[in-house]
Amino acid sequence: MMKKEYSAPPPVTIDPNKQYIATFKTSRGEIVCDLFAKDAPKTVNNFVF
Repeated sequence: MMKKEYSAPPPVTIDPNKQYIATFKTSRGEIVCDLFAKDAPKTVNNFVF
């Protein structure tokens, strides 16, 4: 896998008032995680990016 590098952080594209959920599908089932846009907007934006 080739490593990607960016010269700047991604633009903020999330809405802090919306609910974001990440679902990871594994061979042992799904893992569902809530992403807290109001509490950690930069982290959620980077994750969604």
